[in-house]
Formats: sequence, structure tokens, C-alpha cells
Amino acid sequence: MFSNFVTQKVLDCYLNKQTITPPSALYFALMNTDPTPANTGIEVSGSGYSRVPITGLTYAQLVSGKMTVSNTARITLPEATGNWTEANYWAIYDAQTGGNLITYEALATKATVLAGQQPKVEVGGLVVTLV
Repeated sequence: MFSNFVTQKVLDCYLNKQTITPPSALYFALMNTDPTPANTGIEVSGSGYSRVPITGLTYAQLVSGKMTVSNTARITLPEATGNWTEANYWAIYDAQTGGNLITYEALATKATVLAGQQPKVEVGGLVVTLV
């Protein structure tokens, strides 16, 4: 699901001929509650948690009328030094803290991260789909 921020930028670009400046970096986040297109969700919290940069994304083939982008490098979050709140969604932001929500999806399975664990998203595990 794309955020209102991205939707507005795309519409401004194509309908109002405004230039879009892409973000200089993208950051992977875990969310406790639904981010919603308006970015009203609650991010995971706990000792050691922080967003991490996404270092590689690639376009996949158009399949069944959908274009996808996926990660080409493993995404490794920091090791939890204390238990984190439950993660139910992932999100991509344009800043390490604050910033604009770009896109998000529900996790296939909720994640409980305990002290000493280090969550990872393997190559191809993060998939953004444009219908």
C-alpha cells in the first residue's frame, strides 16, 4: 500500500507536471499498528530498535499485470537489547527517524522480537507491488 505522500507526489508529477525528487535513501521499519496511507501507525519500540537503510532494490518482471520491486541485499535490523513491541507490518520511510512514509504491508506472520534476537529480511523477502 502506498502512502498519501507518494500518491500526492505521483499525481502532482503526472497531472500538474511537477518534478519529483526521489529520496536520497530509504529505510526499513517495523510497525506495531497499521501505518495507514496517512502514516498514523505506531512503530515498533524497544531497546536496540531502529530503522535500517535499504541498500538495494530491483524491478522484477511484469507478472499477471503487476510490477514488483524487491530487495537485492539482506536487510538486517539491529540486535534487540531488550524485548520489542510486536511487529505486524513493515514500512519504508525516506528518513531514519520521522520522515515520510513511502509504502507498507502487513507481515505474513506477526513478529515478536526478544532480547538477543536480530531480525532479518532475506534477499527477495521484501516485495513492493504496483498494480
